Amino acid sequence: MQNLFSILLSACLSFATGCISAVSTSTPSASFLNAFPERPDWPDTVHCFLPEMPIGNVLADSLLKTVLDSAQFESLHYGTGDAHFRAVGQFRFGKGLRAALVYTEEFWFGKQTLLIFDPQQQKCLTAMEVSHFYGGDGGQTASESWIFRGKTPAQIYVKTAEHGITVADSPTDDPKEYLRESGRLWQWKGHQFQPLIHPDSMVFMRHYLLHKTW
Repeated sequence: MQNLFSILLSACLSFATGCISAVSTSTPSASFLNAFPERPDWPDTVHCFLPEMPIGNVLADSLLKTVLDSAQFESLHYGTGDAHFRAVGQFRFGKGLRAALVYTEEFWFGKQTLLIFDPQQQKCLTAMEVSHFYGGDGGQTASESWIFRGKTPAQIYVKTAEHGITVADSPTDDPKEYLRESGRLWQWKGHQFQPLIHPDSMVFMRHYLLHKTW
């Protein structure tokens, strides 16, 4: 009888432990990250640019609101009131963190945002825009990024371009097209990306070319 009681008690404890584990893994952050496909095929250097067609799984804004604070959530928008989101992919980031890439489509505008999650704290530490396209006939801006996952700590190089037409000074002059490019290197420190003084900025400008053409 005592052996039977011990077996039953052990079974009950095992069942209870399993229930507790199931509840602990069913957190808002875990549910959110489950929407993002794992990307083991992505290289150590990930080039982020806006694709010709939307990619990733459809992502409800209500799910975003469960894990992002108001400022992080608003940073995904252009403010037109017609934003649609997609979960592009996720990967390990640094020690114990997860990175998730969100694609925003809003009319003909678009952007990609890198979200860094701390599963232990159950929160999104930061939301960083890594690519975008915005503008119209008068001028456009675009950016693309290269995420250097293999570096410790991780770094991101963001290249930005401004394109447009300058108004002629006189009626006899033709308008002139312009394209201005700039770049900045960021490094993960603490709970956010911080800009780095970059002595090889011109080398990076020539080496990392935008996918976007004008």
